[in-house]
Amino acid sequence: MLKMNTCSLTPTGRGVIGLALVLLIGVQRAAAGPVPMPLTADLDLASDVVVGKITQITPVEENVGPGSHCGRATVEVEETLKGQPAKTIQFIVLTGADPPYRPAEIIRQHKVGERGIWVIPHQYGRNELIAESRKDEINKILAELKDRKWSEPVNGLRAWAAVVPVDYGPDPVIIFAVTNASYADLWVPYESENEFVRANIRNRNGLDVNILLKEGHSPSTRFFCRKLSPGQICYLHPGYSSIGLGFLAPGKYSVVISCKNERADGEAAGPAAGLMVPVVAWQGEVCAPAVELEIQPAKPPGDTSQPRIPTTAP
Repeated sequence: MLKMNTCSLTPTGRGVIGLALVLLIGVQRAAAGPVPMPLTADLDLASDVVVGKITQITPVEENVGPGSHCGRATVEVEETLKGQPAKTIQFIVLTGADPPYRPAEIIRQHKVGERGIWVIPHQYGRNELIAESRKDEINKILAELKDRKWSEPVNGLRAWAAVVPVDYGPDPVIIFAVTNASYADLWVPYESENEFVRANIRNRNGLDVNILLKEGHSPSTRFFCRKLSPGQICYLHPGYSSIGLGFLAPGKYSVVISCKNERADGEAAGPAAGLMVPVVAWQGEVCAPAVELEIQPAKPPGDTSQPRIPTTAP
């Protein structure tokens, strides 16, 4: 089985769209913004999740950006956790990076003999390597994703959200996804569009507020959309790789994440690079089932104990 990804670097060392990079720290994951994407979302978007070892890396010249060196890795599959079972699987990995493209503390360079759990995206994105010791955790997340409860469809679009822990802060975050439940392509606005993704937040003390997670002062003259094929899933996290509500006072909250759009005149990427074409954007409002979020009190100075991070099953 062959999985094709492109590979390139920018002088800052940050990945551009379509990279096949793996971060140096095994538990740190691909990011759509300045923080890592939670593992649950990565596993949801993966086409394949396998346990195995790299047995061969063949250098490739095609799709190699400036400053980066890539190879086609062959992994001998010992166990398939997600995807179609196969004896081997191939995908593009980073094998080297030249200064000034190489921040050694961020970029992981792969080699023959490397083994673990490989999370491989459908098409573009970073392949990632996770320690085998986390296999039970990954199987649990995959089972929860399989059994999750989506909302009822609104004009072909379903929504879902979950509260998940993260490695970089004391409070859990919310992930929010939509899927095309229709039989035709949908043109869904990007999460960065003003006033598209929203949150309704309630607590037992009578709080009931609605928040625009990306608020603009005026409507944009251009309105960008992505194509969502039947059955395809995408995550909508305005500005970051998850939705963080750590600004709330400590306590327990019920949160409903939704997306709402009344505008039809969208634009989407055309067949040629840089070409935009007009599309009819998805319209309506779809709300994910409510999730329960708990914000922990701030730790006193000098307290180095691990915070208790509650989670809700997807």
